[in-house]
Amino acid sequence: MEYGNESEILEFETVSGILKAQKVAFDRIQIDLPAYESHPVHDKYRTVVEAAVKNLPVQEVVLSLSKKLLIRLSDDVTRKQLESIQTNDAELLAAAPDIAGLIVTLKGSSDECIDEDGNMYDFVSRYFSPWFGISEDPVTAQLMQYLHHIGQNFFGRKKISMLANAPVEEESYILSFRKAEFLLVGMLQLWSKDRYISRKYFHNDVCILWYNFMKDTDNDIKQRIASEMNLSETAFLKPIVESDTFQSGKRFSLDWFSPLRQVPLCGHATLASAAVLLKEYSNESEVLEFETVSGILKAQKIASDRIQIDLPADESHPVHDKYKAVVEAAVKNLPVQEVVLSLYNELLIRLSDDVTRKELESIQTNDAGLLAAVPDMGGLIITLKGSPDECTDEKGNMYDFVSRYFSPWYGISEDPVTGAAHSVLAPYWANILQKNKLYARQCSRRGGELHIELKKGRVLIDGNASIVVKGQIYI
Repeated sequence: MEYGNESEILEFETVSGILKAQKVAFDRIQIDLPAYESHPVHDKYRTVVEAAVKNLPVQEVVLSLSKKLLIRLSDDVTRKQLESIQTNDAELLAAAPDIAGLIVTLKGSSDECIDEDGNMYDFVSRYFSPWFGISEDPVTAQLMQYLHHIGQNFFGRKKISMLANAPVEEESYILSFRKAEFLLVGMLQLWSKDRYISRKYFHNDVCILWYNFMKDTDNDIKQRIASEMNLSETAFLKPIVESDTFQSGKRFSLDWFSPLRQVPLCGHATLASAAVLLKEYSNESEVLEFETVSGILKAQKIASDRIQIDLPADESHPVHDKYKAVVEAAVKNLPVQEVVLSLYNELLIRLSDDVTRKELESIQTNDAGLLAAVPDMGGLIITLKGSPDECTDEKGNMYDFVSRYFSPWYGISEDPVTGAAHSVLAPYWANILQKNKLYARQCSRRGGELHIELKKGRVLIDGNASIVVKGQIYI
Protein backbone atom coordinates (compact mmCIF):
# COMPACT_ATOMS: atom_id res chain seq x y z
CA MET A 1 0.00 0.00 0.00
CA GLU A 2 2.66 2.51 1.03
CA TYR A 3 5.18 1.70 -1.73
CA GLY A 4 2.79 0.46 -4.41
CA ASN A 5 4.56 -2.89 -4.77
CA GLU A 6 3.24 -4.59 -7.95
CA SER A 7 3.98 -8.21 -7.03
CA GLU A 8 0.96 -10.49 -7.05
CA ILE A 9 2.44 -12.53 -4.20
CA LEU A 10 5.04 -11.34 -1.70
CA GLU A 11 7.40 -13.88 -0.15
CA PHE A 12 9.18 -13.48 3.20
CA GLU A 13 12.16 -15.60 4.23
CA THR A 14 11.81 -16.22 7.97
CA VAL A 15 13.09 -18.62 10.63
CA SER A 16 9.83 -20.53 10.03
CA GLY A 17 10.41 -20.84 6.30
CA ILE A 18 8.88 -18.97 3.37
CA LEU A 19 5.70 -17.05 4.25
CA LYS A 20 3.49 -15.51 1.58
CA ALA A 21 1.12 -12.55 1.39
CA GLN A 22 -1.17 -11.17 -1.30
CA LYS A 23 -3.79 -8.51 -1.78
CA VAL A 24 -7.36 -9.84 -1.99
CA ALA A 25 -10.81 -8.27 -2.32
CA PHE A 26 -11.92 -5.15 -0.44
CA ASP A 27 -8.38 -3.85 0.12
CA ARG A 28 -7.60 -6.78 2.43
CA ILE A 29 -4.27 -8.58 2.75
CA GLN A 30 -4.09 -12.34 3.06
CA ILE A 31 -1.16 -14.17 4.68
CA ASP A 32 -0.24 -17.83 4.35
CA LEU A 33 1.27 -19.56 7.41
CA PRO A 34 2.04 -23.21 8.25
CA ALA A 35 -0.56 -25.16 10.24
CA TYR A 36 0.67 -26.53 13.57
CA GLU A 37 -0.27 -30.08 14.50
CA SER A 38 -0.88 -30.86 18.18
CA HIS A 39 -1.35 -33.81 20.51
CA PRO A 40 -3.14 -34.35 23.88
CA VAL A 41 -1.08 -33.61 27.04
CA HIS A 42 -3.62 -32.93 29.81
CA ASP A 43 -1.93 -34.56 32.82
CA LYS A 44 1.60 -33.36 32.07
CA TYR A 45 0.56 -29.68 32.14
CA ARG A 46 -2.07 -29.86 34.89
CA THR A 47 -0.25 -27.23 36.98
CA VAL A 48 -0.24 -24.57 34.26
CA VAL A 49 -3.86 -25.38 33.35
CA GLU A 50 -4.92 -24.79 36.97
CA ALA A 51 -2.84 -21.58 37.13
CA ALA A 52 -4.50 -20.29 33.96
CA VAL A 53 -8.19 -21.20 34.22
CA LYS A 54 -8.51 -22.00 37.93
CA ASN A 55 -11.73 -23.99 38.51
CA LEU A 56 -13.26 -23.64 35.04
CA PRO A 57 -14.05 -27.07 33.52
CA VAL A 58 -11.68 -28.17 30.75
CA GLN A 59 -12.61 -30.30 27.72
CA GLU A 60 -9.14 -30.95 26.29
CA VAL A 61 -5.49 -29.84 26.51
CA VAL A 62 -3.13 -30.19 23.53
CA LEU A 63 0.45 -29.15 22.76
CA SER A 64 1.74 -28.11 19.32
CA LEU A 65 5.09 -28.81 17.69
CA SER A 66 5.97 -25.16 18.36
CA LYS A 67 5.37 -25.63 22.12
CA LYS A 68 2.09 -23.69 22.23
CA LEU A 69 -0.33 -25.13 24.81
CA LEU A 70 -4.05 -25.01 23.93
CA ILE A 71 -6.70 -25.34 26.65
CA ARG A 72 -10.18 -25.98 25.31
CA LEU A 73 -12.80 -25.10 27.91
CA SER A 74 -15.95 -27.19 28.27
CA ASP A 75 -18.88 -26.17 26.09
CA ASP A 76 -20.96 -25.06 29.08
CA VAL A 77 -18.42 -22.34 29.95
CA THR A 78 -19.64 -18.92 28.80
CA ARG A 79 -17.83 -16.32 26.74
CA LYS A 80 -18.08 -13.98 29.72
CA GLN A 81 -16.24 -16.51 31.88
CA LEU A 82 -13.52 -16.80 29.25
CA GLU A 83 -13.16 -13.02 29.09
CA SER A 84 -13.05 -12.83 32.91
CA ILE A 85 -9.97 -15.04 33.22
CA GLN A 86 -7.10 -13.22 34.95
CA THR A 87 -3.68 -14.81 34.61
CA ASN A 88 -0.53 -14.12 36.61
CA ASP A 89 2.76 -14.09 34.69
CA ALA A 90 4.85 -15.37 37.59
CA GLU A 91 2.47 -18.29 38.25
CA LEU A 92 2.46 -19.33 34.58
CA LEU A 93 6.25 -19.15 34.34
CA ALA A 94 6.65 -21.19 37.52
CA ALA A 95 4.08 -23.78 36.41
CA ALA A 96 5.58 -24.38 32.95
CA PRO A 97 9.00 -22.85 32.26
CA ASP A 98 9.41 -24.57 28.90
CA ILE A 99 6.40 -23.64 26.74
CA ALA A 100 6.14 -20.79 24.22
CA GLY A 101 2.55 -19.62 24.64
CA LEU A 102 -0.84 -20.45 26.12
CA ILE A 103 -4.14 -20.43 24.23
CA VAL A 104 -7.47 -20.64 26.06
CA THR A 105 -10.34 -21.32 23.67
CA LEU A 106 -14.08 -21.97 23.70
CA LYS A 107 -16.51 -23.32 21.12
CA GLY A 108 -18.88 -20.64 19.77
CA SER A 109 -22.55 -20.47 20.58
CA SER A 110 -25.43 -18.69 18.90
CA ASP A 111 -26.59 -16.87 22.04
CA GLU A 112 -23.41 -14.96 22.93
CA CYS A 113 -20.61 -15.65 20.41
CA ILE A 114 -21.81 -13.47 17.54
CA ASP A 115 -20.55 -10.38 15.75
CA GLU A 116 -22.38 -7.07 15.22
CA ASP A 117 -24.19 -8.48 12.17
CA GLY A 118 -25.42 -11.55 14.05
CA ASN A 119 -22.95 -14.01 12.51
CA MET A 120 -21.81 -16.69 14.93
CA TYR A 121 -18.13 -17.27 15.69
CA ASP A 122 -17.15 -20.92 15.48
CA PHE A 123 -14.80 -20.34 18.41
CA VAL A 124 -13.39 -17.57 20.59
CA SER A 125 -10.00 -17.50 22.29
CA ARG A 126 -7.34 -15.61 24.26
CA TYR A 127 -3.54 -15.86 24.09
CA PHE A 128 -0.92 -15.41 26.82
CA SER A 129 2.87 -15.59 26.50
CA PRO A 130 4.84 -14.32 29.51
CA TRP A 131 7.64 -16.63 28.27
CA PHE A 132 8.19 -13.99 25.58
CA GLY A 133 7.38 -10.99 27.78
CA ILE A 134 3.76 -10.74 26.56
CA SER A 135 1.17 -10.94 29.34
CA GLU A 136 -1.64 -11.10 26.76
CA ASP A 137 -1.55 -10.52 23.02
CA PRO A 138 -4.66 -8.73 21.66
CA VAL A 139 -5.01 -10.65 18.35
CA THR A 140 -2.58 -13.44 17.54
CA ALA A 141 -2.09 -14.99 14.12
CA GLN A 142 0.06 -17.79 15.58
CA LEU A 143 -2.78 -19.23 17.62
CA MET A 144 -4.86 -19.59 14.45
CA GLN A 145 -2.23 -22.04 13.22
CA TYR A 146 -4.11 -24.52 15.40
CA LEU A 147 -7.04 -24.29 13.01
CA HIS A 148 -6.12 -27.65 11.51
CA HIS A 149 -6.71 -29.22 14.93
CA ILE A 150 -9.70 -27.03 15.79
CA GLY A 151 -11.41 -27.28 12.41
CA GLN A 152 -11.02 -31.01 11.99
CA ASN A 153 -11.57 -32.05 15.60
CA PHE A 154 -14.13 -29.49 16.84
CA PHE A 155 -16.30 -29.31 13.75
CA GLY A 156 -15.14 -31.96 11.25
CA ARG A 157 -14.57 -29.33 8.57
CA LYS A 158 -11.84 -27.03 7.27
CA LYS A 159 -13.63 -23.71 6.85
CA ILE A 160 -14.45 -22.03 10.13
CA SER A 161 -15.08 -18.49 11.38
CA MET A 162 -13.94 -16.41 14.33
CA LEU A 163 -13.18 -12.68 14.32
CA ALA A 164 -12.07 -13.02 10.70
CA ASN A 165 -12.70 -15.69 8.08
CA ALA A 166 -9.95 -18.32 8.20
CA PRO A 167 -10.30 -21.28 5.79
CA VAL A 168 -7.76 -24.06 6.27
CA GLU A 169 -6.12 -25.36 3.08
CA GLU A 170 -4.45 -28.76 3.70
CA GLU A 171 -0.99 -27.97 5.17
CA SER A 172 -1.40 -24.22 5.56
CA TYR A 173 -4.03 -21.74 6.61
CA ILE A 174 -5.14 -18.38 5.31
CA LEU A 175 -6.05 -15.49 7.60
CA SER A 176 -7.44 -12.14 6.47
CA PHE A 177 -7.01 -9.03 8.60
CA ARG A 178 -9.44 -6.16 8.50
CA LYS A 179 -8.08 -2.71 7.81
CA ALA A 180 -8.09 -0.63 11.00
CA GLU A 181 -10.87 1.94 11.12
CA PHE A 182 -10.83 5.25 12.97
CA LEU A 183 -13.36 8.01 13.06
CA LEU A 184 -10.97 10.97 13.08
CA VAL A 185 -10.47 12.68 9.72
CA GLY A 186 -6.99 14.10 9.27
CA MET A 187 -3.41 13.13 9.93
CA LEU A 188 -1.57 12.88 13.24
CA GLN A 189 2.20 12.70 13.48
CA LEU A 190 3.54 10.16 15.95
CA TRP A 191 6.69 10.18 18.04
CA SER A 192 7.70 7.53 20.53
CA LYS A 193 10.07 8.93 23.13
CA ASP A 194 12.08 7.26 25.84
CA ARG A 195 12.10 8.95 29.21
CA TYR A 196 14.30 9.65 32.21
CA ILE A 197 17.13 7.36 31.12
CA SER A 198 20.56 7.70 29.58
CA ARG A 199 20.78 4.74 27.17
CA LYS A 200 18.76 4.72 24.00
CA TYR A 201 16.70 1.54 23.48
CA PHE A 202 16.81 0.76 27.21
CA HIS A 203 13.67 2.79 27.40
CA ASN A 204 10.01 2.97 28.22
CA ASP A 205 7.97 4.63 25.56
CA VAL A 206 5.27 7.22 25.36
CA CYS A 207 3.43 8.12 22.19
CA ILE A 208 3.13 11.85 21.37
CA LEU A 209 0.49 12.81 18.82
CA TRP A 210 0.19 16.42 17.81
CA TYR A 211 -2.22 18.11 15.46
CA ASN A 212 -3.38 21.51 14.32
CA PHE A 213 -6.98 20.82 13.30
CA MET A 214 -9.59 23.55 13.02
CA LYS A 215 -11.99 21.23 14.81
CA ASP A 216 -10.85 19.82 18.12
CA THR A 217 -10.48 16.08 18.62
CA ASP A 218 -12.94 14.83 21.23
CA ASN A 219 -11.93 12.62 24.14
CA ASP A 220 -13.70 9.55 22.79
CA ILE A 221 -11.49 9.56 19.69
CA LYS A 222 -8.38 10.22 21.77
CA GLN A 223 -9.27 7.26 23.98
CA ARG A 224 -9.70 4.99 20.95
CA ILE A 225 -6.30 6.01 19.62
CA ALA A 226 -4.65 5.51 23.03
CA SER A 227 -6.18 2.05 23.28
CA GLU A 228 -4.75 1.19 19.86
CA MET A 229 -1.30 2.49 20.83
CA ASN A 230 -1.48 0.39 24.02
CA LEU A 231 1.37 2.24 25.76
CA SER A 232 1.24 3.45 29.35
CA GLU A 233 0.24 6.87 28.04
CA THR A 234 -0.51 8.52 24.72
CA ALA A 235 -0.27 12.32 24.76
CA PHE A 236 -2.21 14.75 22.55
CA LEU A 237 -0.50 18.09 21.94
CA LYS A 238 -1.78 21.13 20.04
CA PRO A 239 -1.25 24.91 19.98
CA ILE A 240 -3.81 26.96 21.88
CA VAL A 241 -3.50 30.15 19.81
CA GLU A 242 -4.54 29.46 16.20
CA SER A 243 -1.72 31.58 14.76
CA ASP A 244 0.97 29.79 16.80
CA THR A 245 3.14 27.07 15.30
CA PHE A 246 5.07 24.30 17.01
CA GLN A 247 8.21 26.37 16.41
CA SER A 248 6.92 29.68 17.77
CA GLY A 249 4.25 28.81 20.33
CA LYS A 250 4.80 29.06 24.06
CA ARG A 251 1.56 27.58 25.43
CA PHE A 252 0.01 24.32 24.28
CA SER A 253 -2.94 22.11 25.18
CA LEU A 254 -1.85 18.69 26.50
CA ASP A 255 -4.01 15.65 27.33
CA TRP A 256 -2.89 12.18 28.42
CA PHE A 257 -4.72 8.89 27.96
CA SER A 258 -3.86 5.37 29.14
CA PRO A 259 -5.28 2.36 27.23
CA LEU A 260 -8.40 2.54 29.45
CA ARG A 261 -9.05 6.14 30.48
CA GLN A 262 -7.88 9.73 30.66
CA VAL A 263 -4.97 10.31 33.03
CA PRO A 264 -5.05 13.26 35.48
CA LEU A 265 -1.26 13.75 35.59
CA CYS A 266 1.61 12.30 33.57
CA GLY A 267 5.21 13.40 33.95
CA HIS A 268 6.98 11.34 31.29
CA ALA A 269 4.53 12.32 28.53
CA THR A 270 4.98 15.97 29.52
CA LEU A 271 8.76 15.63 29.27
CA ALA A 272 8.48 13.84 25.91
CA SER A 273 6.09 16.51 24.58
CA ALA A 274 8.59 19.19 25.52
CA ALA A 275 11.34 17.16 23.80
CA VAL A 276 9.34 17.10 20.55
CA LEU A 277 8.95 20.88 20.63
CA LEU A 278 12.50 21.72 21.72
CA LYS A 279 14.48 19.14 19.76
CA GLU A 280 12.43 18.45 16.63
CA TYR A 281 10.89 21.88 16.09
CA SER A 282 13.65 23.98 17.69
CA ASN A 283 11.02 25.86 19.68
CA GLU A 284 12.58 29.15 20.83
CA SER A 285 10.60 29.63 24.05
CA GLU A 286 12.67 29.70 27.24
CA VAL A 287 9.79 28.07 29.15
CA LEU A 288 7.04 25.96 27.59
CA GLU A 289 3.60 25.93 29.23
CA PHE A 290 1.06 23.14 28.94
CA GLU A 291 -2.62 23.55 29.80
CA THR A 292 -3.73 20.23 31.34
CA VAL A 293 -6.49 18.83 33.55
CA SER A 294 -4.03 19.34 36.44
CA GLY A 295 -3.41 23.02 35.67
CA ILE A 296 -0.47 24.71 33.98
CA LEU A 297 2.67 22.56 33.77
CA LYS A 298 6.00 24.00 32.65
CA ALA A 299 9.08 22.61 30.92
CA GLN A 300 12.44 24.05 29.96
CA LYS A 301 15.80 22.96 28.59
CA ILE A 302 18.62 22.93 31.15
CA ALA A 303 22.30 21.90 31.14
CA SER A 304 23.64 18.84 29.32
CA ASP A 305 20.71 18.79 26.87
CA ARG A 306 18.35 17.73 29.66
CA ILE A 307 14.73 18.84 30.04
CA GLN A 308 13.18 19.83 33.34
CA ILE A 309 9.45 19.57 34.01
CA ASP A 310 7.49 21.26 36.79
CA LEU A 311 4.71 19.18 38.40
CA PRO A 312 2.44 19.89 41.39
CA ALA A 313 3.51 18.27 44.67
CA ASP A 314 0.90 15.63 45.55
CA GLU A 315 0.72 15.64 49.35
CA SER A 316 -0.48 12.55 51.23
CA HIS A 317 -1.91 11.42 54.60
CA PRO A 318 -1.83 8.10 56.55
CA VAL A 319 -4.56 5.51 55.74
CA HIS A 320 -3.13 2.12 56.77
CA ASP A 321 -6.20 0.26 58.09
CA LYS A 322 -8.63 1.44 55.40
CA TYR A 323 -6.56 -0.11 52.61
CA LYS A 324 -5.36 -3.26 54.38
CA ALA A 325 -6.78 -5.56 51.68
CA VAL A 326 -4.89 -3.93 48.81
CA VAL A 327 -1.69 -3.73 50.88
CA GLU A 328 -1.85 -7.48 51.53
CA ALA A 329 -2.66 -8.17 47.87
CA ALA A 330 0.36 -6.12 46.77
CA VAL A 331 3.20 -6.94 49.18
CA LYS A 332 1.96 -10.16 50.80
CA ASN A 333 3.97 -10.80 54.00
CA LEU A 334 6.62 -8.11 53.58
CA PRO A 335 6.72 -5.76 56.61
CA VAL A 336 5.22 -2.32 56.02
CA GLN A 337 6.38 0.90 57.67
CA GLU A 338 3.57 3.22 56.55
CA VAL A 339 0.68 3.57 54.10
CA VAL A 340 -0.45 6.99 52.82
CA LEU A 341 -2.96 8.24 50.24
CA SER A 342 -2.37 11.29 48.04
CA LEU A 343 -4.79 13.98 46.88
CA TYR A 344 -4.75 12.39 43.41
CA ASN A 345 -5.82 9.04 44.93
CA GLU A 346 -2.39 7.41 44.64
CA LEU A 347 -1.70 4.86 47.40
CA LEU A 348 1.89 4.75 48.67
CA ILE A 349 3.15 1.73 50.62
CA ARG A 350 6.47 2.31 52.36
CA LEU A 351 8.19 -0.97 53.18
CA SER A 352 10.16 -1.34 56.40
CA ASP A 353 13.82 -0.34 56.22
CA ASP A 354 15.01 -3.93 56.73
CA VAL A 355 13.36 -5.01 53.46
CA THR A 356 15.94 -5.34 50.70
CA ARG A 357 15.88 -3.88 47.20
CA LYS A 358 15.90 -7.45 45.85
CA GLU A 359 12.71 -8.19 47.80
CA LEU A 360 11.09 -5.04 46.38
CA GLU A 361 12.07 -6.05 42.84
CA SER A 362 10.77 -9.59 43.42
CA ILE A 363 7.21 -8.46 44.20
CA GLN A 364 4.70 -9.97 41.77
CA THR A 365 1.31 -8.27 41.72
CA ASN A 366 -1.89 -9.61 40.22
CA ASP A 367 -4.15 -7.14 38.43
CA ALA A 368 -7.34 -9.00 39.36
CA GLY A 369 -6.30 -9.17 43.01
CA LEU A 370 -5.59 -5.43 43.17
CA LEU A 371 -8.83 -4.52 41.38
CA ALA A 372 -10.83 -6.77 43.71
CA ALA A 373 -9.18 -5.28 46.80
CA VAL A 374 -9.97 -1.69 45.79
CA PRO A 375 -12.14 -1.11 42.71
CA ASP A 376 -11.11 2.47 41.96
CA MET A 377 -7.73 4.08 42.59
CA GLY A 378 -5.24 6.20 40.71
CA GLY A 379 -2.28 3.90 41.23
CA LEU A 380 -0.17 1.97 43.71
CA ILE A 381 3.36 3.02 44.70
CA ILE A 382 5.63 0.65 46.66
CA THR A 383 8.75 2.37 47.97
CA LEU A 384 11.81 1.66 50.07
CA LYS A 385 14.41 3.90 51.70
CA GLY A 386 17.80 3.80 49.96
CA SER A 387 20.84 2.11 51.48
CA PRO A 388 24.56 2.32 50.57
CA ASP A 389 25.03 -1.44 50.27
CA GLU A 390 22.53 -2.17 47.48
CA CYS A 391 20.70 1.02 46.43
CA THR A 392 23.44 2.60 44.30
CA ASP A 393 23.90 3.46 40.64
CA GLU A 394 26.71 2.27 38.36
CA LYS A 395 29.02 5.00 39.69
CA GLY A 396 28.37 4.12 43.33
CA ASN A 397 26.05 7.06 44.10
CA MET A 398 23.31 6.12 46.56
CA TYR A 399 19.64 6.53 45.75
CA ASP A 400 17.64 8.31 48.43
CA PHE A 401 14.76 5.94 47.72
CA VAL A 402 13.66 3.30 45.22
CA SER A 403 10.13 2.44 44.10
CA ARG A 404 7.77 0.60 41.77
CA TYR A 405 4.41 1.71 40.37
CA PHE A 406 1.31 -0.31 39.42
CA SER A 407 -1.99 0.92 37.95
CA PRO A 408 -4.33 -1.79 36.63
CA TRP A 409 -7.15 0.71 37.23
CA TYR A 410 -5.81 2.51 34.14
CA GLY A 411 -4.89 -0.63 32.23
CA ILE A 412 -1.21 -0.50 33.29
CA SER A 413 0.04 -3.59 35.12
CA GLU A 414 3.34 -1.87 35.91
CA ASP A 415 4.69 1.43 34.60
CA PRO A 416 8.45 1.46 34.01
CA VAL A 417 9.20 5.05 35.15
CA THR A 418 6.45 7.35 36.42
CA GLY A 419 6.68 11.12 36.83
CA ALA A 420 3.27 11.41 38.51
CA ALA A 421 4.26 8.82 41.13
CA HIS A 422 7.29 10.94 42.02
CA SER A 423 5.06 13.96 42.57
CA VAL A 424 3.84 11.90 45.54
CA LEU A 425 7.18 10.35 46.45
CA ALA A 426 9.14 13.63 46.42
CA PRO A 427 7.21 15.46 49.19
CA TYR A 428 6.89 12.20 51.16
CA TRP A 429 10.63 11.41 51.21
CA ALA A 430 11.69 15.07 51.46
CA ASN A 431 9.81 15.28 54.75
CA ILE A 432 11.35 12.04 56.07
CA LEU A 433 14.91 12.68 54.90
CA GLN A 434 14.77 16.43 55.53
CA LYS A 435 16.22 17.31 52.12
CA ASN A 436 14.68 18.87 49.03
CA LYS A 437 17.01 17.48 46.36
CA LEU A 438 16.55 13.77 45.86
CA TYR A 439 18.04 11.03 43.72
CA ALA A 440 15.77 8.07 43.00
CA ARG A 441 15.38 4.92 40.96
CA GLN A 442 12.20 3.22 39.81
CA CYS A 443 12.99 -0.50 39.94
CA SER A 444 10.83 -1.93 37.17
CA ARG A 445 12.32 -4.28 34.57
CA ARG A 446 12.86 -1.27 32.30
CA GLY A 447 13.45 1.19 35.12
CA GLY A 448 15.29 4.49 35.29
CA GLU A 449 16.88 7.13 37.48
CA LEU A 450 15.38 10.49 38.42
CA HIS A 451 16.86 13.72 39.74
CA ILE A 452 14.14 15.50 41.71
CA GLU A 453 13.84 18.80 43.54
CA LEU A 454 10.97 19.88 45.79
CA LYS A 455 10.58 23.65 45.53
CA LYS A 456 7.71 25.83 46.80
CA GLY A 457 5.06 23.15 46.50
CA ARG A 458 6.27 22.00 43.09
CA VAL A 459 8.24 18.92 42.03
CA LEU A 460 10.98 19.53 39.47
CA ILE A 461 12.12 16.43 37.54
CA ASP A 462 14.74 16.43 34.82
CA GLY A 463 15.78 13.82 32.30
CA ASN A 464 16.56 13.04 28.67
CA ALA A 465 14.36 11.89 25.81
CA SER A 466 15.43 10.26 22.54
CA ILE A 467 13.44 9.50 19.41
CA VAL A 468 12.98 5.79 18.81
CA VAL A 469 10.07 5.82 16.33
CA LYS A 470 9.04 8.60 13.98
CA GLY A 471 6.15 8.39 11.55
CA GLN A 472 2.60 9.30 10.63
CA ILE A 473 -0.81 7.84 11.37
CA TYR A 474 -3.48 8.02 8.68
CA ILE A 475 -6.93 8.03 10.16
